[in-house]
Amino acid sequence: YYQLAHIATAMAVLVACYVFAPVMYRRARNTLAATNVVGLIVFVVYPVAPPRLLPGAGFIDSIPDALGGGSAALPEPDQYAAMPSLHLAWATWVAFAVWAMTRELDRVKWLRIPATLHPLVTASAVVSTANHYVLDVLAGVFLTLVSWTLFGARERQMMARRMSTANTQPAGTSGSQTVSSRYATTAPTAPAPGAPTATSPPANNTSNVPSP
Repeated sequence: YYQLAHIATAMAVLVACYVFAPVMYRRARNTLAATNVVGLIVFVVYPVAPPRLLPGAGFIDSIPDALGGGSAALPEPDQYAAMPSLHLAWATWVAFAVWAMTRELDRVKWLRIPATLHPLVTASAVVSTANHYVLDVLAGVFLTLVSWTLFGARERQMMARRMSTANTQPAGTSGSQTVSSRYATTAPTAPAPGAPTATSPPANNTSNVPSP
């Protein structure tokens, strides 16, 4: 669960956002990307060892014993990347995304139960295997919470701006160009009531014959 559910669950939810909830996909994608970028920066600037690497502390890494070796049991990535816990950042993101996607879908709201349990089970897994401290777990949750809130506010601001632009455009305009008829109006205009009307001078029917 520690290694396999971490990636598979998050990627499945991201694809579901793209297919079934495109309105919130950008917020979900940007939040997930931001948590990883911030996490990688912290790993470089402030590397933190997990409990299992502390000599003589009595912590036991149970992953190699449980999986019996292999790439999942003996990972190659940076071992000093415990703070914040990206496992919990991703798991919290899964819970937020599923709750947001099912807000308008009553028939699949039951998915909120496993989505809520996912970060709890992940937290138990990363702490019990001595891969993270509790403080690492809290930092991962906090990172996703801040990112989700900021990108949600950004999406609402962009939506309000688009609505404001649509409501302030005058009739007959599309974007920044004015839509006009390509044909000139030739219909006569009726005079206003009481306005003087122009009259033509009487025609001169007298022939121009010179007088004797």
